[in-house]
Amino acid sequence: TIEPGVSAQELQRALNALEVDIRDLLETTGADGEGDPSPPADRRVLDRLDEILERIEGLDERIDEICDGVPIC
Repeated sequence: TIEPGVSAQELQRALNALEVDIRDLLETTGADGEGDPSPPADRRVLDRLDEILERIEGLDERIDEICDGVPIC
């Protein structure tokens, strides 16, 4: 959860961390198209995807709050 008053830099860092997490997950599951995927631990992968999606949704909501009423956001 991101506290009110978070800066754009903090949001960018959080988004960058999510990007790395997603890339790592794709590599782990073989979904990046590189090599043969090893059989994933389905529950663990699904739980991680849920966690990443929740973080993305939270950041999206926070960006909407920050940009409320700002015409160039």
